[in-house]
Amino acid sequence: MFDKFNVMRTKVFLIGTALMVGCAARAQQVSLGTYRAQTKDSKYILELKDEERFTLTFGFWDGKSSCDGSWEVIDRNTILLKCAQGKFPAQVTSSYMTIRERRVLILSHRKLRLDKTTLKLQKTSSKV
Repeated sequence: MFDKFNVMRTKVFLIGTALMVGCAARAQQVSLGTYRAQTKDSKYILELKDEERFTLTFGFWDGKSSCDGSWEVIDRNTILLKCAQGKFPAQVTSSYMTIRERRVLILSHRKLRLDKTTLKLQKTSSKV
């Protein structure tokens, strides 16, 4: 009887540990679509597209800056945005985005944080 108790306790422990590790390692899901945020001085639009493509646009009172590129989930709650290299005339304009890589924190499948701004999903296409 003592042996059966130890075997049962070991099985329960192993199953419980497997469940906890599985839940902790689960990555946040991010929805494809258009995320937006607006502050008193600026407007942010991030469009996550199929095939891990994106468009990021910042609007300020004196103009806007944008880039297109590729994105990837680099850990369970972070997306890395990599802007494609712009052609020469675009690189010298004021609208050229000088920071070519940005990290975006996944808060939920409907909210992302870029820098200190929370972007909310406005229009969805699917989940990744």
